Amino acid sequence: MCFVKSVRGQATLDEKVVSPVNNKNWEETYRLAVLEVDGQKMPERISTAREAITGRLREIEGNSDHREERGRLEHALRGLKLLTTETEAWRQ
Repeated sequence: MCFVKSVRGQATLDEKVVSPVNNKNWEETYRLAVLEVDGQKMPERISTAREAITGRLREIEGNSDHREERGRLEHALRGLKLLTTETEAWRQ
């Protein structure tokens, strides 16, 4: 689970290491990307989340038991695409 804490009035993410190798942690890596407030860390968070999500999609490909999770994964990918667009706009 990801925790947001306040340091000197600024929200920061608890620096919890999440291994992108374990694609079952995709939700955690996604949360870390969405909640990241440091513009320098944002691209890496997005990339890590995207890798975990696409890895998980490959793992469950062809398995109808994961229909609900597949929907959440696809929704998360759309969210990352929007976040990437917004991050690029901030940098300009």
